[in-house]
Amino acid sequence: TLSVMQDEEEEWALLEVDRSIRDHEMGTHEHTNIGPVDFTQASGGFSFIHNLYQGLYNSFRISPSNEKFTEEPCWLLGECFSPNMSERRSRMAHIARFKEHVNSRFLWFTYRRDFPVIPAYNCKSDAGWGCTLRSGQMLLARVFNTIHRITKVGGESTLNPLYWFLDNEAAPYSIHNFVSESASIFGVHKSSSIMYNGQWFGPSQFSQIAEILMQRTHPNIVVHIPFANCVYIDRVLELCQSFSSTTMTTTTSSSSSAFYEFEEYEDFWKPLLLMIPVLLGPVDKINPIYVPHLKALLSSTFCTGIIAGREKASVYIIGYQDENAIYLDPHYVQNAVSLCTPNIFETYTCSNPLLSSFDSIDPSMAIGILCRTKRDFIEFLEFQNNFEASGHPTIFSIA
Repeated sequence: TLSVMQDEEEEWALLEVDRSIRDHEMGTHEHTNIGPVDFTQASGGFSFIHNLYQGLYNSFRISPSNEKFTEEPCWLLGECFSPNMSERRSRMAHIARFKEHVNSRFLWFTYRRDFPVIPAYNCKSDAGWGCTLRSGQMLLARVFNTIHRITKVGGESTLNPLYWFLDNEAAPYSIHNFVSESASIFGVHKSSSIMYNGQWFGPSQFSQIAEILMQRTHPNIVVHIPFANCVYIDRVLELCQSFSSTTMTTTTSSSSSAFYEFEEYEDFWKPLLLMIPVLLGPVDKINPIYVPHLKALLSSTFCTGIIAGREKASVYIIGYQDENAIYLDPHYVQNAVSLCTPNIFETYTCSNPLLSSFDSIDPSMAIGILCRTKRDFIEFLEFQNNFEASGHPTIFSIA
């Protein structure tokens, strides 16, 4: 009974905390530049209009930033790409290596058209409203690739997470299932407004839907939305390991920074995905005091990326260079594909990640943190504690 009461209290408090985030998402992003157009009956001459619309959309979609890659090192979710001695004659060779790494390691999800109709909505394209869902799909794909140690998109593997994201009802993380689950959580009217009235799904909304879909399809992976942006250690241990009696102690190192130790014995640990929706400013820009923590996270091995936005549209942030965030942009319309489509992976890779200054990123975002093992979780706690000791403001806390 106490556990149930605690869960109910946490859920209520989380809803209160997220209310301001959701208000921001649905307020500052009420309209997109190009609304969704559904060509469910496209055929013959009308398909020409469809193709013309797709071309125009791809030409006039969210405008890329004017920021360009420089000679500075690039950080990509725990990996640093910087010039080495063999590249002295080509000062930008590390950028080529970086882009090739992105192209081979990350699945790129974009708008699609002509996929099977989303039931109850008569919709066959997500152009104009599905960018947050596509950004979130990229984050989840990164999670699965990390957990299963998949090092090449479309490589030789008995497991291909891409198939879980294809645009049909059978794929557990398809846009169809995200929309269907959103109707269960937020109501059919709200989902319809998002799809047809120029609104969008926000990062916190995606996090809630992803938590439910992953509980259903991958129950051995714990998805947890921390209470009030605070990661409670006891709650994580309760969710992730089979021995509820494990204890945690706090000690102090010689440098006077606290770190955490757990009793050492073997037990079962479920991989942990923290989805942390945050609002890092009151208006349309990130408060610059939080940029150091964002950079630290993006240069760590724990971060699986950030669902964020710029110019009233969602993007997937995967790293940074100097004062610019590096992101993959889902605002590109492609034809839907199936398992029978030749060279299917070619439409899910991107060799051209983009840059945007941190001060042009919207403050509403969701940060993904993955701890595949208990050791990872301990190291994440130490990482967070060390950053707090640096004196910089933090985006979330540990308790």
